[in-house]
Amino acid sequence: MLAALPDAPVVLYVKGELADGRVRVALVGSRRATAYGRQIARGLAADLAALGVEVVSGGARGIDTWAHRGALEAGGRTVAVLGCGFAHTYPPENEALFKAMTASGAIVSEFSIGTAPLAENFPRRNRLISALSAGTIVVEATDKSGSLITAGHALEQGREVMAVPGPVTSEQSRGCHRLIQQGAKLVQTVEDVLSELSPMYRHALAVGSPEPARADPVQPDARFQGLSPDEVAVLALFDDPRPVHVDRLAENATFGVARLQTALFGLALRGCIDPMAGGYYVARPRSGAHGS
Repeated sequence: MLAALPDAPVVLYVKGELADGRVRVALVGSRRATAYGRQIARGLAADLAALGVEVVSGGARGIDTWAHRGALEAGGRTVAVLGCGFAHTYPPENEALFKAMTASGAIVSEFSIGTAPLAENFPRRNRLISALSAGTIVVEATDKSGSLITAGHALEQGREVMAVPGPVTSEQSRGCHRLIQQGAKLVQTVEDVLSELSPMYRHALAVGSPEPARADPVQPDARFQGLSPDEVAVLALFDDPRPVHVDRLAENATFGVARLQTALFGLALRGCIDPMAGGYYVARPRSGAHGS
């Protein structure tokens, strides 16, 4: 993915594992993150990691740190692209975080081992964050945030650009709002991210899921095995083959909208349900359940 860059790095230093064939999404934002931004970054990264997405960020203070933490806390993988060489730990308070990432992901840098964390290094490394990723999500960004540089690189590289809205009065979200005004995908849930990704990435996630994508014609349908309690509860709300609107599902679910959206996303990935236009979903029949 980096080789296609006109200024691709000659050498890439890696600690951990940076494997081919993985779906990666960048999650970046302000170093001066608000409580709102930290919560969103942590939760969104955890939701992505739970689906097998590797979360990419810059290892910096603020949104970057909470994105990496969220992915690791969910048992997933995360990649940090550093603006210095490996002889330096920057920021120093993330030393333990970086060590954890080498066991479940990677830290990478194009800078030689002894390169200090100079200010001019960080805008340059941003092009690698976006290039490694299928899309870039900006969580919090001021009008002059370096995260907007990453979003700009993503556009130039043909990657998707997404942004999380914030309070209209928040200076920390003004950059995100500007991105949305310019056409960036507005992200509220992890399902918004998936819908923006190219079908090849969605297919890769489905293939990499723990459950087989196709049902055995003799054995019980594997798509419906190993569902989470929330997924089982949501699936029970469908009267297949009739479509059900998401508002009706929200009315009948025994938990909140966030958990509902996560369950719907998981069911769609497994092939248990199909999303339709206008906010409708329809359940797929189970093989051997109604017509065998």
